[in-house]
Amino acid sequence: MIHLNDELLNAYIDNELDYSKISEINDHIKICSECLNKLKAMRGVENQLKNLVTYNTTDNFTLSVMEKINLSIAHFKPKKSYLFRFIFGFFVAITLGICVAAFAAITPAASSFDINTIVENVSSDAQSIFSSYKILFSKQIVSIIGGVLIISVFISIYFFYESHKNIKNRLNKL
Repeated sequence: MIHLNDELLNAYIDNELDYSKISEINDHIKICSECLNKLKAMRGVENQLKNLVTYNTTDNFTLSVMEKINLSIAHFKPKKSYLFRFIFGFFVAITLGICVAAFAAITPAASSFDINTIVENVSSDAQSIFSSYKILFSKQIVSIIGGVLIISVFISIYFFYESHKNIKNRLNKL
């Protein structure tokens, strides 16, 4: 059995067919339940579309919405996170402190500018400096520092995620 296509059923619903074609479709629908169900579904869609509520807007509706969006963006000031700056500054301060301590411990040669003696003085002074700090670089201390760094990374990831979520929520409220 040949079934009716959607174009023909749409034309039937819209009363765009002549009388002979309408009678053919009526005869077919009486014997074919599949086409009858399809016709009922199409009429249901048409009725829903006819009952659909529409809103008339002004000509400059898009412009007014865009202006409101731009105003809300202008008032939105992202919260600055100082955590990364603090961590970076902390490591820079530690590095500078180590360098200053190393250079302060170097004893200048009397009045000789021989590069070999300067290198020997620096290496012996560096060995004496770092041998006294050997306790700071034990396995336990390094593990504790590593743990603190990992925890700080997780905390910063959490705050970054929350900041991103807050920004996303604010944009969704617009």
